[in-house]
Amino acid sequence: MQVDSYGEIQTPLHHRYMFEIWLLDCHREVLMEILTADEVAALLKISKRHVYELSKQRTKSGDVRDNPLPCVRLGQSVRFNKAAVEGWFERLSNANHVLRG
Repeated sequence: MQVDSYGEIQTPLHHRYMFEIWLLDCHREVLMEILTADEVAALLKISKRHVYELSKQRTKSGDVRDNPLPCVRLGQSVRFNKAAVEGWFERLSNANHVLRG
């Protein structure tokens, strides 16, 4: 029987539970990797200005854009979820592949 520094008995189930919590925390960090416009520009190998254009919800004429780059606007700042950006890019790649046939 093992006892931790708080005097509590450690069981195999306790260790598994703590491992699962640690694993969830690790996955949460990966799933919520937040990027700036500069980082998205580097990831997509385009200019920062183009990133901002792609993330706009409307075109210059006021029409709703079909597939804007997903982002979160926080006041003057814009942030991007890396997984969402990669998913967006994948969908565009698949759509282009289908169109070119």
